[in-house]
Amino acid sequence: MTPVKLLLFFLLCISSLGQAAAPLNEVTEWAYFKKHFISSDGRVIDPIQNGMSHSEGQGYGMLLAVQFQDKLLFDKLLQWTSNNLQVRHDALSAWGWGKRPNDEWSVIDYNNATDGDVLIAYALIRANQKWPQKAYGQRAAAIVESLRNHVAIKLNGRMFLLPGYSGYTENKGITLNPSYQILSAYQVFSEIDNRSFWEKIQQDALYLLGEASHNSASLPADWLLAEPDGSLKIYASKSPRFGYEAIRVLLHLAWAKLPPPTGTMSVFDYYQKQGRIPVWFDLTTGEISDQTASAGFYAIYARTAKQQGSSDLAVRLKEEAMQRLRNEPDNYFSYVLYLLADIE
Repeated sequence: MTPVKLLLFFLLCISSLGQAAAPLNEVTEWAYFKKHFISSDGRVIDPIQNGMSHSEGQGYGMLLAVQFQDKLLFDKLLQWTSNNLQVRHDALSAWGWGKRPNDEWSVIDYNNATDGDVLIAYALIRANQKWPQKAYGQRAAAIVESLRNHVAIKLNGRMFLLPGYSGYTENKGITLNPSYQILSAYQVFSEIDNRSFWEKIQQDALYLLGEASHNSASLPADWLLAEPDGSLKIYASKSPRFGYEAIRVLLHLAWAKLPPPTGTMSVFDYYQKQGRIPVWFDLTTGEISDQTASAGFYAIYARTAKQQGSSDLAVRLKEEAMQRLRNEPDNYFSYVLYLLADIE
């Protein structure tokens, strides 16, 4: 090869590397996620929680498989979910699967987690759009119908989805979780099921999210209590914080292309001044956690900053998220949030 050709070849290689650099990180982290957190038969594993699996983890895995165009893995995730979690009398999934006291691995909590079912149905619909298959649509429709029939509740003219089939209604009120409000999923549910019902669910979910951020910090609460008169307040005995639960509100609003809570600007101001993002903010006392948030949180804040038009801040936060992820090899939740932050 002549010196000129050698130089051209070298420049071509450098150019190709530059073109691949943008998506390379997400592809690399997805490869690690598949190898480290998903079993060969399609079970999403949470090492920090004794290797257990849960319905929202399966839903997240399925969404990511669609995002990264991995149909083989999607079908494995779906099959494992069908065989091991969809064992109730309805089309909803048992929430928890893990090691029992007798060392048997099986369902350990038959109650559903509504966000898990919403995510699984949402992933099936997105899969059906990418790889049209009648069975995907049928499975999604059955889950959506079960959500409508079994976890919806009316309260003073409003309609909400309970966090689960049982355990969330009591005399003092109804427990609700803002981070379970996946608005982009509700939108597509309205296209395959009862349109007026899901449009009502979307409308009242937006109201719920507004009330969840109706506090001095203007950030959403992890949990809400809907009192008998219909008013919503922070369910402080469960969590007085914007933290591990409510961080997903920012993610779901981004998916729906809706503006984040105004309090996120204060979080960014704190980051600019202190050089870190705390893992939680107490919405009742104003206390701020000494613990710094994980990579997944940083990735979601990067998506939020981008959504607000702060592109330089978004780049800085995403770079820090990448750095932090290297020190969290077993943190399933952080890894999954990091990857989900790039879903459109």
